Amino acid sequence: PLLAVHRAIAAARGGGPSAAQVLWTETASAARESGLLEAAASALARARASASRSAASTMDTAALVLETAKLAWARGETRAAIMALQRHIRLRGGGGVDDSPGADDALLGAARHGGSSSTGAGSGARGRGGVGSTAAEPSHAELLVQLLSWVCESGQWSFEAVVSGFQRAQRLDMEWDKPWFELGRFYDRNLQALVSSATAATAAPQSAAVGAPRGLD
Repeated sequence: PLLAVHRAIAAARGGGPSAAQVLWTETASAARESGLLEAAASALARARASASRSAASTMDTAALVLETAKLAWARGETRAAIMALQRHIRLRGGGGVDDSPGADDALLGAARHGGSSSTGAGSGARGRGGVGSTAAEPSHAELLVQLLSWVCESGQWSFEAVVSGFQRAQRLDMEWDKPWFELGRFYDRNLQALVSSATAATAAPQSAAVGAPRGLD
């Protein structure tokens, strides 16, 4: 209801397609978080329609791309979610720290196969605007952290690419603690997996020895 009031105010003030796009994107986010996925999809369609009527808009905003990807993830379409952010990050380029065309290639290559059937909404990359973000627009660092989180959850990643990606997000916004936190979680998960694997490998020969038949005296 509150977002509906905001839309009405924007229309009365002549807020234009860009204002409508922001409000419809926020509506989609609220609907998705409430589990109303069809309503979220409808709101995103309206947001895109608003963007297409804006002469100043040459591509979808980061907020619209991110919300579209989050809806795909919530529907279990993990490959579509990852690829949506991958394409947008490629189009946006280096984000002001490393402008080389191949800066994110290793990370994005790790995401190409998707593969998980998880239906969760994914870990949120936002919660604080990074450098270059606004109240409505996530920064390049925020998009990168969200992509990395999904790549890790999908199980289709290379260790070096993920670490490099989080370090890149840290350089993009040194004051934002989310990349540091997520990188720590990534290290911890991998350490636990190594410990579990080593424990299982050590226990297997012992179990075999205990279960082996004894010879006759």
